[in-house]
Amino acid sequence: ENIIAIIGDGSLSGGEAFEGLDYAATLDSNMIIIVNDNDQSIAENHGGLYRGLSELRQTNGESSNNIFKALGLDYRFVAKGNDLEALIDVFKDVKDIDHPVVVHINTLKGKGYKPAETDKESWHWCMPFDIETGKATVNFPDEEDYS
Repeated sequence: ENIIAIIGDGSLSGGEAFEGLDYAATLDSNMIIIVNDNDQSIAENHGGLYRGLSELRQTNGESSNNIFKALGLDYRFVAKGNDLEALIDVFKDVKDIDHPVVVHINTLKGKGYKPAETDKESWHWCMPFDIETGKATVNFPDEEDYS
């Protein structure tokens, strides 16, 4: 079987993520860990982890500063993470692999949808919307807001 876990770069800096990566490196079976790296979090990216991800993006995954390899995980990098053919190629390579592997995918938030490409912050997360107008198609009643 192919066990797949997906995590975004914004969540990667949490302790649970590191605990999961640390444990995954000890497994003797297939586990594909997809890291979706769009260089954007709810809060500003800062710290050593994000410097390391930046170095990996800038070096096409070849930087010696590779937290995933340091943890003992195999590693693949996809520079054009919005390119379907590139994704198919890397997933063919890691399908049925016999050890844990990180597939680090550099994506562009909102790729192909002009409003999202030009206003990444507002479109970082959204409700279902009308593609022509960009307006939400779902409304919630006015209730207590926990944000």
